[in-house]
Amino acid sequence: MSPTVPAVVALDEQDDVDVDLDRWQSLAVAAFIDQGITAGECNLLFVDEAHMTLPQVRGMHGGDRSRKEVLVEYGFRLPSALDNRPLNFG
Repeated sequence: MSPTVPAVVALDEQDDVDVDLDRWQSLAVAAFIDQGITAGECNLLFVDEAHMTLPQVRGMHGGDRSRKEVLVEYGFRLPSALDNRPLNFG
């Protein structure tokens, strides 16, 4: 993708329903363009509730945050690094 269009990554981690990833990717890019968003990254993750995927994603976020806190604490990253990649699932 060109640098003037946000990068959209779509992943299908479920087996219950056929998901047209290209369609959802194109729809997300079109929505960003309509809103005037020209840079950034969006991840679309399709999961079913029977799997442990959401706790795994939450764990990845927690581990990433913990790693960044240590790096900020010892001066290897700026404190603003903690605000990057907000990945929360309520």
